[in-house]
Amino acid sequence: MKPNVTACSFGEGRCARCKWARYKDKWQKDLPWLDARMDMETTSWGIGCRLCKDAQQVSPEAMSKFPVSRHHFARYQVQSGEIRLTRFRKHADSPAHRTAESMVGGKAPAMDDGGGFAPLSAEWKSVLQNSKPGCCVADVADVGKSGTERKLR
Repeated sequence: MKPNVTACSFGEGRCARCKWARYKDKWQKDLPWLDARMDMETTSWGIGCRLCKDAQQVSPEAMSKFPVSRHHFARYQVQSGEIRLTRFRKHADSPAHRTAESMVGGKAPAMDDGGGFAPLSAEWKSVLQNSKPGCCVADVADVGKSGTERKLR
């Protein structure tokens, strides 16, 4: 059994560190950029994204274009809430993460066609095609899941 799991005051498997200890290997197979760190200055532990942290250090001007430039994944501050694979995949689909991913190996950042803020033209078309007057479809499969389709209506 992992050290935190045996000494956890929340009960086995209930805190973020216990979940990390249990699922780390499985999660990192699917998402190799996912990591956890202890900040020795604040003694704060958290899950985060190596790519976003590196991109923010290498090119803060490119990453500052995103409203999530100070995002908790880049600062390793995912410590509570939904500690599960779906949350990490959602981060992987974010414009900031995709830009950070494009910078691996020292490449210039590849910005989305809207600079990270505007929906893609394909998303606009998809919402228009799936919308009917007076009817709000709850889910459009090829549009982002952060409320994008609702905002585009």
